[in-house]
Amino acid sequence: MAEPHATPPRPGLRALARHAQTLLLAAGLLAVGGCGGDEPSEPQPQPAIRFENASAAAAYVGAAACTECHEEEAQAHAAHPHARSFGVVKPEADLIGEHWHEPSAMTYRMAEHEGALRVRGSLKMKDGSEELLSEHVLSHWIGSGDRVRQYAAEPDGFLMLGPLVHRAGAQGWQVDEECDKPLAADFVRPVAPTCVRCHAGRMTQVDGAENRFRFAEPAIGCERCHGPGALHVQHQQTLATSDAAPEAADQPDLTIANPAHMRRDRAMAICAQCHMSDALTVYRIGKKPGDWQAAQPWEDAHVTFRPAGRPDGVPNASHVDLLAASRCYQESDTLTCVTCHGAHGHDVDASETRRRSNAACAQCHGDCGRPEPAAKPSGEDCASCHMPATEKRITHDVFHDHRLRRPGTSPDQPPGAELAAFLGDLARLTPAERVRAQGIAATRAAPWFRDRNERTTAESAARDLLEQAHAAGVADGRSKYSIEMLGMLKAGKAAGRKALVAALGPLLEAEAAHATFAPEEIVALRNLILDLLPKHEGPSEERRAVLERLITERRQAGDWVALARQRVLQGDTEGSQAALLHAHRIWPTEPGRQGDVAQLLYAQGDKEAAARASRIHQRLLRQQSYVAPRKPR
Repeated sequence: MAEPHATPPRPGLRALARHAQTLLLAAGLLAVGGCGGDEPSEPQPQPAIRFENASAAAAYVGAAACTECHEEEAQAHAAHPHARSFGVVKPEADLIGEHWHEPSAMTYRMAEHEGALRVRGSLKMKDGSEELLSEHVLSHWIGSGDRVRQYAAEPDGFLMLGPLVHRAGAQGWQVDEECDKPLAADFVRPVAPTCVRCHAGRMTQVDGAENRFRFAEPAIGCERCHGPGALHVQHQQTLATSDAAPEAADQPDLTIANPAHMRRDRAMAICAQCHMSDALTVYRIGKKPGDWQAAQPWEDAHVTFRPAGRPDGVPNASHVDLLAASRCYQESDTLTCVTCHGAHGHDVDASETRRRSNAACAQCHGDCGRPEPAAKPSGEDCASCHMPATEKRITHDVFHDHRLRRPGTSPDQPPGAELAAFLGDLARLTPAERVRAQGIAATRAAPWFRDRNERTTAESAARDLLEQAHAAGVADGRSKYSIEMLGMLKAGKAAGRKALVAALGPLLEAEAAHATFAPEEIVALRNLILDLLPKHEGPSEERRAVLERLITERRQAGDWVALARQRVLQGDTEGSQAALLHAHRIWPTEPGRQGDVAQLLYAQGDKEAAARASRIHQRLLRQQSYVAPRKPR
């Protein structure tokens, strides 16, 4: 995060609060005296086109139905990483093998088993023997595989990432960077819904769980960018069997969304659904993640704000908003993602991408003091200087900085300047809805201030916005949650925590009953309540009740260990033992889980099994002191 200037606090969020009050007063929604402020900004023009398949009732048909008429586009898309973003694992020959991981002393063996790909993890003991600790059937892969692909299994129905990735070429199976340490991870990392929403074509969350999914279309298909296709298929079938004239070549077919006929911000929103940070995306009342589809205007479900600066918390993968912050984008009427990236096809040959992007740059920058951009030699392009690659310690890949900046300059400004709507037409929201959205976004942006006084000022301004929205009769679970969090910060930790727990319980149950929060939001709220509850030594019926719900909504060994403690404190010895055994099944490579099981088995009189668990426990503990050998200079 950029360091704040050594100047008095900026009035950005305060000005936003005053501006919001002006809007509400003008609309007659606040019966209070005016306090001045800026005049409302000019609303963005309404979209020229609203596609007919933007309806929430529009039906999907799947990519195969599109291929019947659009075979050329389908073949081009098949080569695109989008078409290989997610899929079902098959026991292909290049996946059969094994991998030895020295830091954790684990050997992973991948083999075909009853038509599926099974992975077994064994711990190498001190005497050279092996103990089998885990066994899973790989269900899904994540990632195009151009460079790397992650693999997941579905233990207990939850989609969980494994410790291995498969890299392209001769590299083959390797331990994921995040798991490359003495403590073997096994399948303990949940595949987050945010990951699945971008990598999978269409999915739904089931059983109210954070990461139990049902996949209607695994990989990204046509309807991800064009919206539901049933209306379009029906329309084309009608044209084929009647004398009705088709649309003129220069007129769009309104039965299917086409980015080529959208206003620029609408077209960019299609890419933004995955290639943009959602830190300041605020869902409208009654909407939740997964409710938006590409044919709809962005503000049908949410609006996105952006501060003037780019804090370090905004990842380089947030390509859309970084591109929009560039001078090139702001001074152009036509620059979009597809200026350089093919909408359907994928440039397998990187030279084609360089040629197209260089040509785009040459339209405005014919001579930058170096060879003509369109004529640069192979391997040299505009992006190499103006979009430097950024190595990230994540499995994704190398990202390029899309701010199109001059070499050696930093475009970052201190965070916290007045928030502006980036995606979503605020003019389509009522004044009170706008203030609510601004208040929620301001609440999330406030922690970006490093200076305590500035942060306090920002929190106060955010609270002003939310209180104005509530006074105007616009309130929901997200705005109530935001204002309660701000109240806790203002009241101090002790008093604030108690008040927050009292407020969150009813709010959580109301949102769960009305299904206006996504499952992961419900889980996050429930986990927050668990963290806020007093951590005293005695039994807690409230803590146990929260844990009993959490174990049905996510798969974490820690939940089961905490539940085992509550059960034993309440005299439920059998239930406590069952919880400890389940925690061990979730994370068998964690030393503590093996130690718990060893003690439990000894207490039950199974000395042979207890001795085995104890040996594994001791081996895992010793492995924690592993030090990688020094590489020769």
